[in-house]
Amino acid sequence: MNIKKNIGLYEIAVLLFGTSSSFLIYLSLKQYLKLRRYRHIPHPKTYGLFRFFTGNLHELQAYKDDIGFSGLTLNWFKDLGPVFKAYFFGEIIVSVNGPEAVKKVLIDLDLHKSEIPYKIMAFPFNERALGTGLTTEIDKEKWKPVRALFNHAFQRNILKTFFDDFNEKSNLLMEKLRSKPDGKTLVTMFPELNKFALDIISSVAFGFNNDSINQSENYLNKLIINLLHGINELLIDPLIQLKPNKFKMVNEFKKSLRELREFSREHINQRIRDLENKEHVPNDILTIIIKNYGGDTFDLDDLIDQFLTFFIAGQETTANSLAFAILELGHLANLEYTSCVFNETLRKWPPLPEFTRKTYKEIEINGIKIPENTWIMCSPYISGHNPEYFPPSQLNLTDIFNLYQSHPEEFKPERFLKSSEFSQKNMINSYTFFPFSLGPRNCIGQNFAKIEAKIFLAKFAQNFDIHLDENQSYGLKEVITLRPKDGCRVYLTQRNF
Repeated sequence: MNIKKNIGLYEIAVLLFGTSSSFLIYLSLKQYLKLRRYRHIPHPKTYGLFRFFTGNLHELQAYKDDIGFSGLTLNWFKDLGPVFKAYFFGEIIVSVNGPEAVKKVLIDLDLHKSEIPYKIMAFPFNERALGTGLTTEIDKEKWKPVRALFNHAFQRNILKTFFDDFNEKSNLLMEKLRSKPDGKTLVTMFPELNKFALDIISSVAFGFNNDSINQSENYLNKLIINLLHGINELLIDPLIQLKPNKFKMVNEFKKSLRELREFSREHINQRIRDLENKEHVPNDILTIIIKNYGGDTFDLDDLIDQFLTFFIAGQETTANSLAFAILELGHLANLEYTSCVFNETLRKWPPLPEFTRKTYKEIEINGIKIPENTWIMCSPYISGHNPEYFPPSQLNLTDIFNLYQSHPEEFKPERFLKSSEFSQKNMINSYTFFPFSLGPRNCIGQNFAKIEAKIFLAKFAQNFDIHLDENQSYGLKEVITLRPKDGCRVYLTQRNF
């Protein structure tokens, strides 16, 4: 009896071992054949025990709280040149850089967005987040009519009607900051700017007064922070749902997301009822959208997707850019050219550091053939740090012989001042400077962001002198978008006129 039992266990063990071995061989062969198609494209060295399968995941996780994915790709660009690949498990990403590549990918071929990163943002952890919103909709034919609708809501003549709101919220933040202008009180600017941008998008786009500027902690702001953190964790670690130490974070993410969508649903339904009852409603972006969205058959969840897309994007990107601008302004004596300062901030710290697309046929860039169905990436962050287009204001002999090691880290708004002699030394055009992407799927809210930022920066410079906290990090933190690692810590003194 015991002999039979032992034979049975042995057979089961052999079967399990054989099945596992066969599956491992299958995965290895599949990975090998996929990588073989890209063997001619330069790639960074991989590390870790399972690097054949995980690829560059080890480096990504090692540097996620330091230089982030954007910093990694910039280093790889300097080492490998304008076209290189990286891979994470079975997903291969080809980074293409340079004006010709950007023009080809975003304009000439107008490639589709790649599915994986946008599906993660659309339905993270099997929950509906941004869904079929303007940013995450992959299908061009479904996207086009929605974009046409939103184009009307973001025309300059519409945005000009919101100037009073931009000024009002800027003045509220100036008033709050005036309570701390003794030059001794440390102010972390990013949370303040985050709430400022949230209040503007709430008022201008959706017609409600959030008043987070005057609150130490805001309910909506906290929900959005949890949402962005969860999506970012999933983007850099596809195995996160299997890790017990992340279960609490995932549950908090799902709770925040459901509360955000319920808040959006209630607000939209109330606006629909007000319109049906012919009550007075603000002529804001939400009203424009509801009046024109899908006739009598629109899906409320689709409308919630659009609501959340603009609610989050309208807050996050502007707040990040303004924080970086203030961090850089702390090194300048004065602010004379607001537009140039904001553009130079976007050049050095674009809110969204890379855009991904997918090839529908084999293409060739810089003499390198890229197979069809490839996830490719264009990076305004890499382009903005390329000294070939944005050189330092002064080159020493070493820099001349080693240009790619002389990074354009110098913050020089004169690059964008046409009357400046230094401006002529920079190669600024739509294919080297594209912080809001290019082509049909460029950022629809870029004019909104520019108006908001310029009004704030002008008022901020008029009211305060800035002294940076020397103990803070001047690095970046990547949470889908780029933000200052330590939140932009400053000491403020009020200016006297």
